[in-house]
Amino acid sequence: MKKPNLVMMFGEDTLSLKEEIHRWIKAFSQKYGDINLEILDGLNCSVSDLQSLIMSSPFLGEKRLIILKNFQKQNSTEKRKALKNILNQIPDSSILVLYEQGQVDKRSTLYKFLVQNATIKNFSKPEGTALIQWIIKRAAKHGISINANLATKLSILLCGDLWQLENEIQKLSLYAANKPVTKEMIEELISRSYKENIFEMTDKLAQKNKTEALRLFKMLHLQGYKAPHLFAMILRQFRLIMEMKDLNKKGLKAKEIASHMKIHPFVVSKTLKSCYNFSEQELHSILQKLLTIDKRLKKGKIHFRPHEEDQYLLAIEKILLQLN
Repeated sequence: MKKPNLVMMFGEDTLSLKEEIHRWIKAFSQKYGDINLEILDGLNCSVSDLQSLIMSSPFLGEKRLIILKNFQKQNSTEKRKALKNILNQIPDSSILVLYEQGQVDKRSTLYKFLVQNATIKNFSKPEGTALIQWIIKRAAKHGISINANLATKLSILLCGDLWQLENEIQKLSLYAANKPVTKEMIEELISRSYKENIFEMTDKLAQKNKTEALRLFKMLHLQGYKAPHLFAMILRQFRLIMEMKDLNKKGLKAKEIASHMKIHPFVVSKTLKSCYNFSEQELHSILQKLLTIDKRLKKGKIHFRPHEEDQYLLAIEKILLQLN
């Protein structure tokens, strides 16, 4: 039987995940106050400290809420097993919410235990039609309306980045003043330098123009875009090239590729031309290096911190320099 006071949240949609965590914190604080609210980083929290918090009675209250971030990806198998043993005995007075940014290791003992005993919420990142609907609903939440065609345009301009989409929708809600969103509003509000430089950077990558790609990469970073965001754009571009090259090799036409991949035909037409610039071996090599960084980030082996960003940027630049 599932424990109502045990919750596991994870997924690539880190925006919705963060909002859900904030909702839990707000609801708990309103009902019980914040004296028994604990928010912990899984990297810096020992199992013994966790056990003490989970097993002890709340201070002058009915319930204790413990929010535990990225415990699975940042800790050893032994620590995950130790936490699992503690959770077998979790008292009704303690509520534990574990949340992981990105995917989790579903083979782990802790995850298998949670599937059987906890409420599981997977925040998957919307793509294709689901992303368009997400934009429309998000706009409505902020008090404005946007049609499917303009939502598609917005998703393409911002490469499907949910955080950037949320920022721009908020700007549009202030600008539109309860009027339907128009193409002109989108063109005027979204940063031209961002649009042009992101598209140009990914286009130069596809053309194997490493000098220009690096220049634009550094320019975007200087404009305030963080390394993880730029890395995600680069990884996305090479994934698109790889998948399109494979589908094109199988005989699919541009329209069929767009339907299969659930992306806009404009993106397909732009990217398909670049497929011929890379051999399969080159793409596999580049993707492998990018995915190694991605995997290490998601497993907590690389901890991105603003004051350590130079090291992260250097790792990406080394990969870009390998383009021939």
